[in-house]
Amino acid sequence: MGVKNLLTFVVLLVLYSCVGDSSELNAPRKTRPPRSILNLKVFNTEVEKMLSFPMLFDNQLIHQQGIKKVTRSLFLLDKSRERRDLSTEVLREKKEYFFNDFGRLIQIDFTYFFDDRVVGKQRIRYPNTINYYGYSSAVLHRDSGAVIQDKAEIDVGFRMHHLVKKNWRYLALEDQKSGEVLFYMLNKKYWGALSVDSILEPRPIDRVVLGSPHFPFKSYRVENKVKEKDVVEYRYKKDSKQIKRIVSADYPFNSTRTFIYRKSGYCYTYIDSTFSGEEYLARTITKMDFDAQKRPVKVRHIKETGFRKLGIVSLERITYE
Repeated sequence: MGVKNLLTFVVLLVLYSCVGDSSELNAPRKTRPPRSILNLKVFNTEVEKMLSFPMLFDNQLIHQQGIKKVTRSLFLLDKSRERRDLSTEVLREKKEYFFNDFGRLIQIDFTYFFDDRVVGKQRIRYPNTINYYGYSSAVLHRDSGAVIQDKAEIDVGFRMHHLVKKNWRYLALEDQKSGEVLFYMLNKKYWGALSVDSILEPRPIDRVVLGSPHFPFKSYRVENKVKEKDVVEYRYKKDSKQIKRIVSADYPFNSTRTFIYRKSGYCYTYIDSTFSGEEYLARTITKMDFDAQKRPVKVRHIKETGFRKLGIVSLERITYE
């Protein structure tokens, strides 16, 4: 091969190696999903009632947007108050979240209403910082000026825990009211039934979570050391790690929450479906409206029983200050 031909071959080889496969150039690049100000794994779930894990909001977005207060107002739609074909919004509950200058949640005020009267108030304070796992000790205060002070009448299932043990394998937290222990098995190496039993020794009343508080994969109670019951599974999108589905099994019923996303990456709807075995029973469709900053401002819960649409049964209005 002459020198001239050799140089031509080398130049073509270099050019080809720089360009590479044209299909690779045309392949869409993976982009990080947009951050949501609401943690959808927590929003309107039993986990939201676990007050020692204040993880409902994205603290970084709260800080960036200079938000000091978020208010959630829950309304039921009552058709009996006026004309039967019109619905009247009846305020039942208001939740006010307060944040410090760094976006950390420091206080929640709960106000409960009945027949347009305040019937109960509760305040949660977070005097300490939130640790790496999302845990913070919570302090409950009740308002003695409310019309109803009986604890049982305004008990909405709040759960508060104190941290019992923390190491590289698991977290253990005790429910301050019931005494049951909530375990987080952090290390995937020990997710097997025998490892869970030998390391955690859970009782039937305790709950085991495989994964971390930020990214749980399965939650359950244990019977006879290895049998799982009251199982909740979290399924994520492989590419973005966004929550895709939450599946709960509590015999004889099963429920599934399915999250629906726009192409932009924001979740605008989720559907809660209830089954008995393989038989479909009912579902609630939750639709969210957003403001210009992509924050949910209106959340509508639409009930369907069988194949009959009952319409909007409740809605939430969310404001940011």
